[in-house]
Order: sequence, then C-alpha cells, then structure tokens
Amino acid sequence: MSHHCSSLVLHCIDFRLQPAIRGWLEKEGLMGDCDIVAVAGAAKDLDEGNGDYLLKQIDISYRLHNMRQVILMNHTDCGAYGGRMENDEQKHQAVMARVADLITAKYPEIAVKKVLVKVGEDGGVSLAEV
Repeated sequence: MSHHCSSLVLHCIDFRLQPAIRGWLEKEGLMGDCDIVAVAGAAKDLDEGNGDYLLKQIDISYRLHNMRQVILMNHTDCGAYGGRMENDEQKHQAVMARVADLITAKYPEIAVKKVLVKVGEDGGVSLAEV
C-alpha cells in the first residue's frame, strides 16, 4: 500500500507558533497531506552546514512519500538565533533563500516555499509567504 503527501514542512519547535502554523496548514489544505519536521531554528542548521539530519528527513519524505514541495518556516524572535535581532525579518528571509537554493540544487524537482512567521512584541503570531 503506497502513501503520498504533497509537502514537507520545516518549522521551529517554539510552542508559541503551533496554533498559527496549524491554522495556516489547515487554510492551505495541507493538514493530513504533509510531513512535519520541527527543530530549533528551523532552517538554521542547513544554512550553517550542519543539516545532515534535515537533509535526511527531506530525502525520506521525497523517497517514501513522494512529496514535491518543501515549506520553510523561520520565525522572528527565535531563541536559536539569539532572540529578537536587528533586521530580524530580513535576516530570516536571507537564511530561507540560501536554504531554498541548497534544497533545489540537491533536488531540482522539489519546489521550495518560504513562509516567515512573525512574532509581534505583544506575542501575536502571523504568517506571510516571502
């Protein structure tokens, strides 16, 4: 019996994000149709050259579940990066762009979508495709 999913979602483990990410996945029709990998810093390890574990997860999802899209979700005010930083949004967008290039170089047939999860000063969370 084969089983397939459309996407692999890579996001941070931060508990503050879970309801917003779940809502976004539901709105996009991806709940029940994606593999989910949650690690501190999301794409950080891939960007820093320490992403063997994450590449293995992408490979497994690609081979076993025939997924054709990776969704990268980095977030502002991320503790793995040291918390809120100057130019937070731009820095996370740059990390996701570099990691998207790395993934597409290794898997040209996989699309990469980048979603920035913004954590406001008031604790509110919003998601925006970048």
